[in-house]
Amino acid sequence: MMPNRQNVWIIDPCKIFGQLLAKMIQKKYPRADITQIERLDQANSCLEAAPPNLVFIDSSIAFASCIATIKTIRRKLPKTQIVVVAVDDCEEYEQAILNAGADFFFSKNYSSYQRLVEFIEKNNPTANTT
Repeated sequence: MMPNRQNVWIIDPCKIFGQLLAKMIQKKYPRADITQIERLDQANSCLEAAPPNLVFIDSSIAFASCIATIKTIRRKLPKTQIVVVAVDDCEEYEQAILNAGADFFFSKNYSSYQRLVEFIEKNNPTANTT
């Protein structure tokens, strides 16, 4: 049975980008529950209480902490989609993020932003992923 609502997390220390992303998702999928989280320790403590089906992580958070959070989410919630959004779009950085268990990587440059919008359009966070 498909739940009526799905949890989408946005882990981003920048409130402006997080709010923009939340508005984009909410506009397309009004039934999605969106939680904005500014610190990784908040995310780790909420994993069991309200597990997300889709997580956006801004990688401007310390790289090692970002990698550790991706691995924790992947281990505890293997079906959760993990999307990392980064200012830096170097190939080695992207590969490290994907190797840690992220499903998608987007940089914050314009062309990648367009790909992020397309991703949101095509990947319904209200679909049952658990």
